[in-house]
Order: sequence, then structure tokens, then C-alpha cells
Amino acid sequence: MIISFLSNHMWAVILFSVLEPLFFLYLFSFIFKKVFNSEDLRESDESFLISTLGGLITLACIVIGFAYSIAITNLNQADSDLFREATKIVALERLLKVEGSPQALEAKKHLDAYGASIVHDEWPEMVKGGYSEKTSKLIRQLTASINLIEPVNKKQEGLFTQIMDASTEVQHSRTQRILNTSMSIPQVFIGLTCVLMVLVYLVSGVLLTNGSRMLKIALPLQACLFSLFVGGIVLLDGPYAGSMPITAEPILKALGAN
Repeated sequence: MIISFLSNHMWAVILFSVLEPLFFLYLFSFIFKKVFNSEDLRESDESFLISTLGGLITLACIVIGFAYSIAITNLNQADSDLFREATKIVALERLLKVEGSPQALEAKKHLDAYGASIVHDEWPEMVKGGYSEKTSKLIRQLTASINLIEPVNKKQEGLFTQIMDASTEVQHSRTQRILNTSMSIPQVFIGLTCVLMVLVYLVSGVLLTNGSRMLKIALPLQACLFSLFVGGIVLLDGPYAGSMPITAEPILKALGAN
């Protein structure tokens, strides 16, 4: 629920990414001050912890880099599929216009209604990972109306074959778009990132117990920067939801062009 809320509010991601590391840093620092004396942390220990912290951050950057790569690939794939769907809707609409029979023009009306329903009815459901029953009903009506077309000559038979192929492609495009709503970064990356974040905060908290003034400034800044990078994953994860979603603009343009 927290991740869902954050993914829809960029300001919340930024605020959480700043407050969360500070909370854990000073919590761990407070705990270690209670458990250990300041004399327990020697200079050699501090050097070792700084080296360990650098290794953890390097490993975390690798994991985060993979997560960003997956998220951007998902966004590009979903965006490409949406443009392809819009193109196929336009192609089917033009074929129905060229065919020109009463049945074809009736099918075109259903296609226009279907395209509008994608934007107004189905898109809000896709943001939640679902689909619209109204849109499903309209595409079934479109298919049924296309099946009523009766070609009377070879030219119309050729057009009818193209119309049937284009109709199938439109249906397949919708199925792919709905499947794309489940695109997300694998949980193993999310889990590993969380573990690494805790370890980074833990080591940083130990260093804060007896650190220099420079360390007491640098470690919180470093932790906040690290947390902001992780917050970026939350914003990018999921092609249709979140603060940086794919919009229905290609479908809108396709409807406006005809």
C-alpha cells in the first residue's frame, strides 16, 4: 500500500527518500552508542567499515542499474506496443471506410466507440492492473459486426480478408496491452535492494557513533542520495501507473486523425 501511494506521488517519493535514510541512520547510531563505547571503534575499524560501505554501495549501484534497465525496457516495450495498436486501429478504420458497405460502416461505428472506450473506460482500470468490461463488450460487438459483412465481388473479398486480418491484429494488440499492465521489476531485485539499503544504513550508523564532523555530514548526504536513486525505481516501475506513466495519447491521436 505504501509503495502504491508513493508511486503515484513524486513529492512523496522525494520526501520519503530523504526522511527514511535519516531515520534509520540516527536510529542505528543511537542503538550502537548504547551498546558500544566510543573507544571501542578504533581507527583501523573505521577504515575497514568505510571500505565495507564502499563495497556495499558499489554492489547496490549494480543492482539498481539492472533494475533501472528493466524498468526502462518495460516502459519502451509498452510504449511501442501502444503505438502499434493505435496504428492497427487506424488501418482497420480506413479499410472499413474503403469497403463502404452498410455492414462495414456499422462496424466502423463500433470501432470508433471501442477506441474511445480504451481512453475513457479501460485506461483508468489499466492503471490499477485491470481492464474494462465495457471495452471488452465493444470489441466483441466490433467482431460480430465485421462478420456480417458479405463481399459480393473479388475486390470486396480481398478487402474483407484484409479487414479480418486487421481485426484480429487489433484484438491481439489489446490483449498485449492488458498483459503489459503486469510488467514490473522482478521481486528479487527489490528484495536485494532493500537488504543492501539496510546494510548501508547499518554500517553508516556505526560510523556516525564516533565519526568526524565531515563524516557526520557526508554519510547522511550519501544515504539520502542512495535512497533517491532507489526512489527513482518506484517512479519507473509499471508502465501505466506511477508518477511517470505511459498515457493514451497515441490512441487519442489515432481517433482524432479519422
